[in-house]
Amino acid sequence: DLHSFPTRRSSDLEIEAMSYSKPVIATTAVGAAPDMIKGNGFIVEEKDSAQIREKLYEILSNPKLEEEMCKKSVSIIEEEFQYKNMIEGFNKAIKKE
Repeated sequence: DLHSFPTRRSSDLEIEAMSYSKPVIATTAVGAAPDMIKGNGFIVEEKDSAQIREKLYEILSNPKLEEEMCKKSVSIIEEEFQYKNMIEGFNKAIKKE
C-alpha cells in the first residue's frame, strides 16, 4: 500500500497517510512536500503522469524499498509532526520576527 494523491493543492492527506505507515508520492504543487517527503516517498512534477507511474512502479516492485519508506513515514510523523514539536517550531518562528 502507498499514498499517491496527485493534486494541485496542499492537503493533510499526506500526513495522514504517513501516520498509517504509508510511502507518499506528492507533487511539486504541494508546497510542504519537501518538509514531508524525506526518504519516505517521492516528489514528482505537477501534471506529470509518466513520472507518477514510474514512481508507483518503483515502490510497488521493490518490497524492501516500500518497507523502508513505510518505516520512515512513521518516524517522520513521530519526530516532526507531533503537537509539541509543531508548537515549538511556531514559537521559534514567532520569536525570529
